[in-house]
Amino acid sequence: MTLLQIPLEANPDSYQFKTTIGTVIYNIRIQWNTRDERWMLYIFNEADRHLISTPLVVNHPLTQRFHIVELNTSFVLVNLRSNFEVNKEELGRSCVLLVDTEAGL
Repeated sequence: MTLLQIPLEANPDSYQFKTTIGTVIYNIRIQWNTRDERWMLYIFNEADRHLISTPLVVNHPLTQRFHIVELNTSFVLVNLRSNFEVNKEELGRSCVLLVDTEAGL
């Protein structure tokens, strides 16, 4: 297992970034959902084709339920301070997004 840590930001309600996992470039958007009061993870391929949308749930395999050939990795949100869900202010302060680059889902 090879883990890659993706840094998360603390303040914005929504932000996007590109990351390379293995040899694949992904566009990732993290966005606060006001109605549900939770963070959402959106993953797109390099051509901006939408792959998944999922709530950011602490200590849960976020991409395991999706069977997408292009997404051959496993994402997990880890709260370093507790096992509780993350509120709007805590995301970049107490959490990291880990990616298992050899998950082979």
